[in-house]
Amino acid sequence: MFCIIKYIEYDKYQLYQSQNDVAENNQDTENKLNLINPHCPIGIVRDYISSNLRISEDNEDNFELCTEKAILLDTKQCPPTMTGLDVLKDKETYYIILLNRNNDQPSASATLTPLLNPGSREYLEFMAQQQKKLSITKKKRSSKGSSIVSSNAESCLAQTGSEISRNVLK
Repeated sequence: MFCIIKYIEYDKYQLYQSQNDVAENNQDTENKLNLINPHCPIGIVRDYISSNLRISEDNEDNFELCTEKAILLDTKQCPPTMTGLDVLKDKETYYIILLNRNNDQPSASATLTPLLNPGSREYLEFMAQQQKKLSITKKKRSSKGSSIVSSNAESCLAQTGSEISRNVLK
C-alpha cells in the first residue's frame, strides 16, 4: 500500500519563482517522486513531507496536499493521530501546494500552485486543470445569476400583469 507525492525542494521552487524565463531555466530539475505509506498517522506523513521539502521551520505548516485533479485535501485540519487512509487513497498521486501566509484556507475559486518544476508536464497539466475548473465555476455562477434575474423578471411581469387585469376589471 502506497501513495505517490510529487514535488521539488522548496529552495529550488523559490529559485524558479524569482526567475522570469520559466521555459529556459526549468529544464534541469525533475520533479521528485516519494512513496509514502498512507496507513501511517497523518501527522507523521506531514512531518515526513516537511523534512523532504527542506522547508524552513517558519513555513513548516504552510503546505497542503492536493490531488492531480486539483482537489485540496485539507490535511492540516485533521488530527495528527488520524490514519492517512481516511484522507489518502492507495496508489494515487498527490502534489504539494504552498499556502498563502495571510490566508491558510484558500477559497474554492483560488488558483492552487503546486510545488513542482514550472517547466514540467505535471505542472502544466495541473495548471490546465485549474483553468478548466475555474471556467466551470464561472459558468455555473453566471448561469445561476441569469436564472435568478429571469425568474425575478418573470415574477415582476406576472405581478404587473395581474395588477393590470385587476385595473381593467374595475
